Amino acid sequence: MRTILLTVCLVIFSLLTYGQITPFRYNTEKIIDTKYLYDNQAKLQVKTALQKVVNDSIKSFLDNKVKKGHIKFKDALNYLSGYFFQRDILYKALSDTLKNYAQRHEKTIIETSSASEKQILDEFTTNPYDIDELKVKLQGIENKKKDDLQNCYRIRNLSKEFIYKYRTSSKLVPFPVWNSVDAQLFYNSRVNDKKAQFLKNTYLAISTDSIIPSLYSEIYSDYWGPIRAGVGLLISTGTGKKLVDSLGNIIKDSTLMQKNAIQRLENNGGNISFNLSYPILGFLSRDESFGSNVTIVPRVAMDVPYLGTDKKDYSINANVGGELTAYYTGALKVMTFYTAARVGFVFGNSKFYDYINKLDGKPFWFNQVTLGCAINSSLRIAWNYFWGDKFVTVNFPSTVSLSLVLN
Repeated sequence: MRTILLTVCLVIFSLLTYGQITPFRYNTEKIIDTKYLYDNQAKLQVKTALQKVVNDSIKSFLDNKVKKGHIKFKDALNYLSGYFFQRDILYKALSDTLKNYAQRHEKTIIETSSASEKQILDEFTTNPYDIDELKVKLQGIENKKKDDLQNCYRIRNLSKEFIYKYRTSSKLVPFPVWNSVDAQLFYNSRVNDKKAQFLKNTYLAISTDSIIPSLYSEIYSDYWGPIRAGVGLLISTGTGKKLVDSLGNIIKDSTLMQKNAIQRLENNGGNISFNLSYPILGFLSRDESFGSNVTIVPRVAMDVPYLGTDKKDYSINANVGGELTAYYTGALKVMTFYTAARVGFVFGNSKFYDYINKLDGKPFWFNQVTLGCAINSSLRIAWNYFWGDKFVTVNFPSTVSLSLVLN
């Protein structure tokens, strides 16, 4: 209990040191105000530089050089932010400029496409020609319109990125995620054109309470608006030597069965898991070296026969709870120290209670605190402490785990 209280106190102290509570909705502020600039000459330089950055970056988007566009913005931010006492004002300026550009450009695209279609149809009416040739011309106009509107969509997303940074930069923000763009920035620090992702968060783990390593992979993840959804797969390498009677029938070892079931419960609940995640509080320092968040993370898991288990009956369980996480990373992003605390309420079907050997068959609180260090985001060493009712304290000892991230 002292460890838990110490962890919570450290997180709260860090948040109070780095940020401040902000309203749910951001205040409407002027894009560029003289009170944020050193002098009028600086104000003029910022306006000129800002416009150049936006124009160059939009050109990069239209040339399908998205990464180049992001680099231009990043370099320009480092330069322009020197003129501002608050960088979030610059984020707001970039967001508004990009949004306005996308709106104007979309209107131009639609008008130009309609005019081109009308011209081709008028020519066809005056001097009829092959109908297939007409279809090809109209399809070409439609394809160009679709590609140009897709570029505008990407520019709109970039505008959303900056408005997200405007709302959250170096602030402790309730409900920081409002849409799928926010969600991708919150979890991945970047936005992908394709929202669905496959084979993410794959790692091989081993802990002191079991010599049997397990392989976990989030085989699918997507974003439903502000909610992140994922499907995970957990495979144990084996359950040890099977015991058989004189007739060759497998003898169930209840102790071994419980040990393996507990190992799966510690690793997302079962062979196959479904999870949802929604952040209710988030903070990220301006240099992104420190971050903390509180998320609601309900999970449903089940054990599939013969998928790393020695049983024909399936079990299913749900873990309804939330997580508090915090991390601090060095300037070179090589080593990251992190802590996490989860509070969850677990319940399942009768087979679930049988496999974990919980005789009363009642739901229980299953809570965990983790302190760890990640090296190059590929190797994690962590100490895990579990607490809850008597069943948890007896069957879930403190462990040290070693995880190798494979992607």
